[in-house]
Amino acid sequence: MTMPSPDERMEQLQRAVEDYPYRVRRLTEDAAEAAAQKVTGEAGNGQVVVTVTGGGAIDSVRVTYGALRELDNRTLADRVMAAVNDGLERAEALMPGAGEPDDAAAEEALHRFEQRMDDLLYELDYIDRKLNRIDE
Repeated sequence: MTMPSPDERMEQLQRAVEDYPYRVRRLTEDAAEAAAQKVTGEAGNGQVVVTVTGGGAIDSVRVTYGALRELDNRTLADRVMAAVNDGLERAEALMPGAGEPDDAAAEEALHRFEQRMDDLLYELDYIDRKLNRIDE
């Protein structure tokens, strides 16, 4: 495998810089779209159903008559909390980046990026030294 030339590396860097505003705009739009969606969480086999927006706001809580009649206040509170947590987890899954790789994969990607940047800086230093020799 051959190393890309300094010009190729500069082109790659330039493309990445030019692409950055588009990616930010797209992620912002995706986040707004996800925040507008609604998901439900439930507990107790549907005894408690909570509707949550993609942004994490609780929109509604529905408790069945049977749950109100049969459950003590502590158990009912536990079911409401479980339904809310279920809804919030589902809402979080809607957000951009929810399926991101785990920390180990992210660390590896960061390491590869840093290595490439180090290689690029080395090449740029090499070019700078060559240019300085021409000026002499």
